[in-house]
Amino acid sequence: KVFVEAGTPAAGVCVLAAPDASVLSIACAGREPPWVLRGGARLARPPSVASVELGRIRGAQFPAKLLHFAKGDALMVPSLDWAAMLGTILVRDFPGPIHAGAWLRQLPNPPRGGCVLCLTFA
Repeated sequence: KVFVEAGTPAAGVCVLAAPDASVLSIACAGREPPWVLRGGARLARPPSVASVELGRIRGAQFPAKLLHFAKGDALMVPSLDWAAMLGTILVRDFPGPIHAGAWLRQLPNPPRGGCVLCLTFA
């Protein structure tokens, strides 16, 4: 409610990992799900469910989707500043096989703000 009254939309992604990290539970509020690079060579996304921003509706539900996660996979959770640019690049010109962190560091003209959180499990 505080975000809505202040005129500031708030979005979020919650990721819970199973103890062996082979299954992730992902819930999104007011944004698309994160990108998954399968072994650095194939792009995937968990199914998205339309949701409202945080604080928009009291008691809003944010259903979680399960995502199987294997060794070598990378989960990329972009800030809103990065989301649109990554979506355009990854869908149109997927560079495949890549290391997510190295690829992000070499991108020309990255957004001035925001970040991309990259998670991998060994």
